[in-house]
Amino acid sequence: MKTMTFQISANLADTLIFGEITGADPTTNALFLIANSSSAVAVYFPYELAWDYYGPPPKLTTVQTLTVKTTLYQLITVVRNLALSYIFSGELLSSVGFAIAAIAVDTTLYLANEHLWDFMVPRTRD
Repeated sequence: MKTMTFQISANLADTLIFGEITGADPTTNALFLIANSSSAVAVYFPYELAWDYYGPPPKLTTVQTLTVKTTLYQLITVVRNLALSYIFSGELLSSVGFAIAAIAVDTTLYLANEHLWDFMVPRTRD
């Protein structure tokens, strides 16, 4: 569920940003949404599993560890965003603009999702 709440919000935001920055038509936007959604889940879910397994126990989560977790994820996803945008737009400058805008929006959504799920369903791994 945590993956779904983040991916739904982030992918809708990414699609809106992509469409605005690149001026993509509705068909391209729809295809971008499909590719973005499937590739995002393929990256996010394994990343979260790896972090839960190898990262610090939930009781030791601090602002610093959350910052590291978020930054590492954003480094991975910016490459994915840049590549997808370039594939669908064919324009490097607008793809860079999209990737930068997506980092800002997706980071906010990622942190909000982390806090929401830690509040609703606290992790208990020690």
